[in-house]
Amino acid sequence: MIEETFGFVQFESERQANIAILALHQSRFKAKTLTVHSATSQSMEEHGHDSRQFGEDVLVAEADSSGQDLIADCEIIAMDLQGFRGAMRIRDRLIAKGLCTEVRSPIAMDDNEPLSSLEELAALGTQYAIVLTSVNESMGSASVHYLYEDRSEHPDLPQDQAIEMVESDFNLRHVFNSADGVRDCGC
Repeated sequence: MIEETFGFVQFESERQANIAILALHQSRFKAKTLTVHSATSQSMEEHGHDSRQFGEDVLVAEADSSGQDLIADCEIIAMDLQGFRGAMRIRDRLIAKGLCTEVRSPIAMDDNEPLSSLEELAALGTQYAIVLTSVNESMGSASVHYLYEDRSEHPDLPQDQAIEMVESDFNLRHVFNSADGVRDCGC
């Protein structure tokens, strides 16, 4: 049962529910942080659901995505299914390098969340965008967009070079002040 930013999920066993709660609590979904925990009778009634409909031996988890938006350092925009697969690989590599990275795609979104323009991403505070199409994916290339200050585009770079370019610039802009250990975001 899902309503706006809140939902309940019923599991066949307590073990399955606990695994889901552990795996999904504080995870990100559509640029929101999920809060996932066992549902209570009170929380279900607050949202208009009768907890008795589930039975006593079934655990119900509740998830709330109404928390504050998180700003990704880099958004990867996949324009089609073939680009989406490549975007997921690039996302994983950038996350491993310490960048908060998300994938946006018209095929992964519902009609209520259209693909954001680069200007909208920049207004949110996202610093980089990597755009992939099926042509990019078949050629192993990507277009990198710097979304801060003097915006620039670097089209048709090899994907490894695109990743290195974003990582290198990110590291230059987000240096740690060695005297106090505070991260300087370069803002």
